[in-house]
Amino acid sequence: MKTSLVTLLIVSALLVPSALQAGNQVVEEIEFEGKSKVEKTSGVWVDGQYVGYLKELKGSKKVLLLPGDHVITVRQDGYRDFVERLDIRPGEKRVVRVAMEKGRRERCLR
Repeated sequence: MKTSLVTLLIVSALLVPSALQAGNQVVEEIEFEGKSKVEKTSGVWVDGQYVGYLKELKGSKKVLLLPGDHVITVRQDGYRDFVERLDIRPGEKRVVRVAMEKGRRERCLR
């Protein structure tokens, strides 16, 4: 019985990482670019949910989305909202180039 349990644990340890990696092939990475400090310190929302400051969204905090339609909104005090609609397709990595415009907080749809 003890040998069977050890064998099961070893097989599970080998198969689970492969299954998790295969599952991640469905989500796609969104990369954010901002040239100035204004963009880099702006807040980012995906589909109405806050995800962090633009400069933070990389590495372990990178944004992964399921295929389909999504709305990216970037906000900063004293600037118009930057809004971009994305249609994410499987196997696609997208780069969102954020350019903030001074002005009252209005939606600036791209």
